[in-house]
Formats: sequence, structure tokens, C-alpha cells
Amino acid sequence: MLALQQYKQYNLQFHRKCVYRIGSSAGFFSEYNNMLLALLYCLKHEIRFILSSRKANFAIYKGWTDFFEPFCEEWNCWLEQYGLNGRYPFVAMRKKQQLQKVLYEMYRKIRGIDYLTSDIFPLAHKQSIDDVTNIPQLELNGGLVYNLRMLNSLIWRVNAKTSDKISRKKTALSLSAPYASLHIRRGDKVIETKPTAVESYMDIVMKNTFVRRFFVSTDDYSVFEELCMKYPRYEFITLTMPNQRGYHQQDYEMQSLADKEEDFLNFLTSIEIMAEGELFVGTLSSNVGMYMYLRMPEGKCLGVDFNEWRIW
Repeated sequence: MLALQQYKQYNLQFHRKCVYRIGSSAGFFSEYNNMLLALLYCLKHEIRFILSSRKANFAIYKGWTDFFEPFCEEWNCWLEQYGLNGRYPFVAMRKKQQLQKVLYEMYRKIRGIDYLTSDIFPLAHKQSIDDVTNIPQLELNGGLVYNLRMLNSLIWRVNAKTSDKISRKKTALSLSAPYASLHIRRGDKVIETKPTAVESYMDIVMKNTFVRRFFVSTDDYSVFEELCMKYPRYEFITLTMPNQRGYHQQDYEMQSLADKEEDFLNFLTSIEIMAEGELFVGTLSSNVGMYMYLRMPEGKCLGVDFNEWRIW
């Protein structure tokens, strides 16, 4: 298994540098999955990967290390908060923005930064599922999905404080094995794609497992109510609260820090619970589904839309 120290040493030897910002504009797993793609791209092209997360939209105090163990250098330029290092090139429209951009470019040159997020993001997306990458120093010797799985196992390390809080939440939930997991997204996801009926999820579950206990990860409590009503012979458990009626990224970002932290901890707890289940059923067109496909053993993550991993 790839060791974190191996990665750190290997990454530091590269002279060209990329500062990649996570949490600039989208939901967490959209940001995370794309960061994995960028991380692999940088390794393949011998570019040192440096993370920028201080002003991430999921940050409470410091960014990535609020919840996870560090895996590389961190870039802490205060100008990042003005959107100067997002997925897409920054266009200065006003005099103040133009000044910020000039200052940022000067600072970037002084620090010897060769690539920003907007430079790497489109290139990372052009990687092919069929590409085979061999980096023996890091035990990366397979196709895109295999190598992303390896990198995920390396950097997905919640810190001790987060791990303790997740453990307490799991204990309080009293969810005993065996169980299967359902991830049913509503909220702003319905803007992108038509919602799938709960029956489609349950049909897949019933064809692939005999378990009668389910953990339901959803942003809309009415989904949980619907499952309980339509399948009374099964047991459904969720962390979703009755007042939650659909996730919207803008609403999440406007919460108080305490509420934001609690919501994100519940979200991380849901991920860990689903990863430990007998089976996961969700949409692989969603970023949570894409992540679970990388996280779970082969054949344990099934989609109601399709069953292969794709770059979105």
C-alpha cells in the first residue's frame, strides 16, 4: 500500500509547481474528485502539487486540515479569497479587481508558481479512462480508475478530532450490520438531472442483497419518509433531519460556522457509514456516487443510471 511519506518525498522533487485550489465554487465531492484528477495529472507530468484550501467553501478555520490530515504543502496567500485561483481563468472587470490580479501575479512569480487551478483543471479532464500510468515509486501501475483509487486511499485521512466525532455519531445512530446504503440526492441536483424514483433504488438492492436494513443518505427528509411508507417491512435509518428538504450549495455556504461544521461532519459520517455497508446504490452521475465507486470494493457500488466510472 502506498505510504503518505513516499508520496510527499516524490512530490517535492519536482521543480515545476502547481497551486491547486479546492473548494472554490462547487460541492465538496465535485471539488474533491476533480482534485484527485489534478493530482494524478501532476504526478504523470512531474509537477509539484501544492494545495490551496484556506478559503475553501467547506472551511471552518484553516481549510483542508479542519477535517483531514495534510498530504502536501499548503499555499496560504490571502488574495486567494478573491477568486483569483478558480477552475476557470479570472477576468478582472473593475479597477480593484485588476489591482488584486496584478498583486497576485507578482506574488505568484516571486514564489515560482508555474500553474494555477485553471491551467490544470481542463488538462486533468482530458485524461482518458483507458490511459495506463506506471509510476513504480508510488505503486501506481494501472488505468485511470485504479490509480485514482490508490491516490484516494492515500489522501482520504480524517484527522483525530474528526475521527472521534464521526465515531460518536455512528455510535449514537445504533446502526448494526449487515446493512445496505442508499444515496438519493434531491435539492439543487434536480436542476442538472431528473430525479429517480425511490423504487428504482430499491429494485437494484433487492436483486443484489438480502439485507433488510438500510442507511439512507439524502438531503431531503421526504425521501426517507417515502421509503418508510412504501417499504414498511424494511428498516431505514438516516442522519437527515426532518427540517432538511433539499441541499443547495449557496444555502450551505451562508450558514454560521458552527452549523456549517455540524452539517459537514454529518456528511462525512454518512460517507464512512456507506463505505462500510454491504452495498451502495446511488447515481454514478453524482459526485458522491463517483467517490463511492473509488472507495468501495469492486462490484459493491451500483448505479441506478449506469455502472461505470466517468469523468464529468
